[in-house]
Amino acid sequence: VEQLASDLDLLPCAVLVTDGQGRALLTNAELHEQFGMPPPSGVQWHLDDLLPPASRIFVQTHVWPLLRRQGRVDEIHLKLRSANGEQRAVLLNARCDPGQAPPVSMRVHWAFFVTTERQRFEAELLQARQRLQNLLLSSNAGTWEWHVPSGALKVNERWAAMLGWPIADLGQADHGLRIERLHPD
Repeated sequence: VEQLASDLDLLPCAVLVTDGQGRALLTNAELHEQFGMPPPSGVQWHLDDLLPPASRIFVQTHVWPLLRRQGRVDEIHLKLRSANGEQRAVLLNARCDPGQAPPVSMRVHWAFFVTTERQRFEAELLQARQRLQNLLLSSNAGTWEWHVPSGALKVNERWAAMLGWPIADLGQADHGLRIERLHPD
């Protein structure tokens, strides 16, 4: 167990090992550092102590059943609560090691990857989309987007008006419609 604990401390993510009921058995230094949870040897605590209410419900209704059925879950987006109450978004990967024992005595290895960079990237992406939308509206540009694999065409009202069509008359637009409307030159 000591060797496993020191090996877990080498991992670049928070790790928790629980029994089949979620009681903490082993943790790594990253879990202590990021979430302030004490080592389970001194204080008995439960996986639920890390979970805010919405995440707790999701883990109980979806993650535990998947673990028991498939023995693993991958890239589940959750929020964890640190000892000071701060919530942080994480990606969860978990594996079961049931052996020959009943589910209560199985071991579950939980790995939590904090997604700070992903959240920042998503926020920047949303800002960029909003700037583009504002630019298109203020420029009064006629735009079309073509989804090549399906041939679907998405147009705005200005594009339809430029061609002399009310957008309602275009119906379900596709690439063929755009080709029909192009000037032959």
